[in-house]
Amino acid sequence: SQRLISSLRRRERLLALAWGAARLVLVVIVALAVACYVDWRVDMRRDTPWALRVGMLVGQIALALGLAWWWVVQPLVRRRTDDDVALFIEDQTPALGHRLISAVQLNRANADTAGMSPELIGVVTQEAEERAKVIDVGELTDGRLLWKAAGIVSLVAIFAVTARYAAPKTVSVLLARQILGEEEIPRTTTITSRTFEVWPLGEPTPVTFFVDRNGPVTGIEVRVTAENGTEIRLEPVTVVDDWNVLGLGSRQRAFSTDVPAHFGDFEFRIWAADGRLKPPGHVRRVPRPSVINQDAAVVLPAHCGTKPDGGRYRVAQPRGEIIGIPGSDAIVSCKSQKPLRKAFIELLAVSTAPEEVVHGGASVVVVNRMIDMELGENRMEGVGRFDMKPEESAYRIVVEDEHAFRNADPPRRGIKIVPEEPPTVALLPEQFLPDQYPGAGVAEDFEVEGVPIPMGGSIRIAYTATHPFGLGRATLQYRVNEGPWQPFPLGETPATEKTGPFDPRRGAFANSKPGDQVQFHAVPSPDPERLLPRTDGGGRFDFQTRGLPDLKIGDRIEFFVEVANRDPNAPQIGRSETRVKTIVTVPQLVQWIDATLRQEDRIRQLEQKQKGVFKKD
Repeated sequence: SQRLISSLRRRERLLALAWGAARLVLVVIVALAVACYVDWRVDMRRDTPWALRVGMLVGQIALALGLAWWWVVQPLVRRRTDDDVALFIEDQTPALGHRLISAVQLNRANADTAGMSPELIGVVTQEAEERAKVIDVGELTDGRLLWKAAGIVSLVAIFAVTARYAAPKTVSVLLARQILGEEEIPRTTTITSRTFEVWPLGEPTPVTFFVDRNGPVTGIEVRVTAENGTEIRLEPVTVVDDWNVLGLGSRQRAFSTDVPAHFGDFEFRIWAADGRLKPPGHVRRVPRPSVINQDAAVVLPAHCGTKPDGGRYRVAQPRGEIIGIPGSDAIVSCKSQKPLRKAFIELLAVSTAPEEVVHGGASVVVVNRMIDMELGENRMEGVGRFDMKPEESAYRIVVEDEHAFRNADPPRRGIKIVPEEPPTVALLPEQFLPDQYPGAGVAEDFEVEGVPIPMGGSIRIAYTATHPFGLGRATLQYRVNEGPWQPFPLGETPATEKTGPFDPRRGAFANSKPGDQVQFHAVPSPDPERLLPRTDGGGRFDFQTRGLPDLKIGDRIEFFVEVANRDPNAPQIGRSETRVKTIVTVPQLVQWIDATLRQEDRIRQLEQKQKGVFKKD
């Protein structure tokens, strides 16, 4: 009987273990599948919150431990008494007729056997054992539990194998994520952003992305969130529907949409089918660089003179408009409101392309060349230098910051090469000089024109000359009676401490005596570091007529002074007005002087009368 009870007890434990374990496996797998699905579903819209993932893991562990205790451990540790087992057997086998329970109770060590003989107890026990031998323990328990447990385990195994082979990578990743792994969940749709992380402030920002999917792309959604929390939804448009035409694969498609210009910095999220952009994209908007200050100067050719250090002179150009003479260089400087990566000058010219190339035959301004500018230490200032070419009529400064953003609509400034004008040359008024005409009076009182020259006399010539880029050589040109013009080179007289500075009103030095000869003098620069030399000059000298051959009374001498600039390759020559002198005898000169002085005297008297009339009024 004890063997029957022990066998039944082992049978019951086996069934309880199989049934409990099968149910435990089923519930744990279902809970795991639900958690994986929740993770997969939430991850479609956003990253699964860490708290949710931890909560699902803790929940699964708690559920498994609780059910294992309830369905597996407790049935194994729970033990029914021999009496309960015996009564269960007798209930299932009525033929025993209470012999089994009686044998169990009477053979117990502390059994109450008062009034019963050992022979009777032995007989009852013998009969119980004889009948227990023919009882099948399997018939006393529900063997269907084993089949149910096997069925549950089989279903779970089929589900696991099917999932594993249907989506091996997805299943592996989801299972790894259940123990808090950081793997990305595989999707049939992959979204890749091609949006610039930095974009110019105040301009619509294109959000461009690629969708990689085998099949039609549906459910595209783009959400943009500004820093202040404002959120908008945008409708993307297809840029390239099938990249196969570009040799990039038929699975890929490109989409784009524009974020309004009034948005500041923003975050954008993209969804399509079962995929989303990971992680969300961010765009920071920064101002474009701009030129806040622009200056220009013209570097004059070397023939205009050089500074003490050998450098060429510069002429500032107002408002950046460059006007220079041939052979000049230009220097352009700029300042930006932010540090720059590079800056350069675009020199513009009118296109020389054939009419069929240019739009409608109209002229088109093109970039003829680019000049890099040298940036300063703070990288906010730049300087560039270029030689001036006739075909280039304008320039503009382009600056580029660290994000490769350039200034919008760079202002255009003009470039113009103008021919160097000839010097301005003027003859000073003629004067009666005390040393030439004794008794004539004070020299400045007798400025007259057309003084005749006595035979063998000299012609007093005084002149001034100016030129903004410097004076070169000077020459007196003369002829007699419509004859050929004859050049008379004028030597240059330097200034000294003894002569004093040059006086352009007289054409001589401050300390020059009436008879001192100054054929030509160009005034040096008063400030060699800033001002060009030789921009002013002139002379005063006596041109001797006695050396002219075959000169006779009545002949007419014409003359003028010409002064060239300093350009040795293409000199520009300025000429004074032409004066005419007539050769006369001494009596004729005296007569002319007398008539001239009387006329001057009458003019003075008339002026005095007129002044008196006005005073009376």
